[in-house]
Amino acid sequence: MWSVVWAAVRSKAPYVTFPVAFVVGLVGSQLEWFLRGDPPPTAQEEKSISEQREDRKLQEIMGEDVTKVWFLPWCEGRSSLDLSATGWGQADHQ
Repeated sequence: MWSVVWAAVRSKAPYVTFPVAFVVGLVGSQLEWFLRGDPPPTAQEEKSISEQREDRKLQEIMGEDVTKVWFLPWCEGRSSLDLSATGWGQADHQ
């Protein structure tokens, strides 16, 4: 009985080998994907160092009031800079 089976498999080897190899490859590919996880981002999806720095700086100043300057050497007695008291930004009409 086994000799008949082996003779049939030998004669039909190209037709049997491809589906078996396909299933083995498919199972191996899925197993590798499952074990490895998501692929790392490509170079085009990844942000450059300068873009990462800009994003970090924007996040740092997001909650701050950028119109207030808390320390300047010539305003030691003030808690913040008041530009109207200094006369900056006003045209001199003399």
